Amino acid sequence: MGYNLAGLSREERDAIEGEKAAALERYRLRKALEARIEGEAIRIVDARATMGNGWRRWAQGQVAEIDQAEVRDGVRARINALGSLGGSA
Repeated sequence: MGYNLAGLSREERDAIEGEKAAALERYRLRKALEARIEGEAIRIVDARATMGNGWRRWAQGQVAEIDQAEVRDGVRARINALGSLGGSA
């Protein structure tokens, strides 16, 4: 379905453009959040090779220290999806 914006008033066009800009900003914020979650999870999982037996406790501590709940939960889920953390952190 297409829209011809030329037939709309200036106010209607501006409102549509404002909605598009807000949607783009929400998309960018979501992508930045996903990138942060993935980066943290990779950092923690990559340390496993050098941490040895103490890795699990260290990893749980690293996850617990993440201040933003959405990021913390996302990192925990990503690590668990990789089968690396297990248990509750």
